[in-house]
Amino acid sequence: MELQEGGEIGGHVTNPLGPVRSAYISACPVGATGDAVPCDGYTGADGGFCFRGLAQGRYKLTVFVDGGFEPAATTEVATGRTDVSITIPGAGFISGIVVRGTTPIEGAALAAVSATRDWVLQTGRGGRFRFSALPAGSYDIETWDGLRITGVRTGTDELVIRLPPD
Repeated sequence: MELQEGGEIGGHVTNPLGPVRSAYISACPVGATGDAVPCDGYTGADGGFCFRGLAQGRYKLTVFVDGGFEPAATTEVATGRTDVSITIPGAGFISGIVVRGTTPIEGAALAAVSATRDWVLQTGRGGRFRFSALPAGSYDIETWDGLRITGVRTGTDELVIRLPPD
C-alpha cells in the first residue's frame, strides 16, 4: 500500500543526558478506519524523528531503546504536530556480554529486575547487551534459564554473564 500525501508527526526523543539516537519508534493509528496504517523507524543522531504521509487522525507513538521489548515511553498525538517531545525517564544503563565458556551467546533473553518493573531484551551481535533508560539504582539481572546476578548498579559497563555449560 502506498501512503497518500497527508499528515505529519515529528519531534525528538531525549533522556536526562540528551538526545536518544537510534531509538525505535512506531506510530500506530488510534481508533482509525480506512487508510490509516502504522509506520515505524529510528531516531537520528539528534534524537529526531518524522513520519510523513500519515492519514489524518490520532496516533500512539511508542519508543523502544537498545533492542528492548518493553516500551521506554508512549504518548498519543494528532497529525500536524512537528514539535513532539518524548522524554525517556532515567538515563542509567547496564551493559555487558553473555558467554557460555568463551563463546558469546547471541539472542539470549535477559531481564533487569527492580522492585517495581522488569526491563527485557535479547543480546545482539557478539552476545552484547545494553539496558538503557533505567532509573538509577540496583537491579537483579536474570537469564532465561534462571541464572540471577543480584545488586547490579546502573553505570555498570562490561558486565560478564557466564552461563553454565550445556
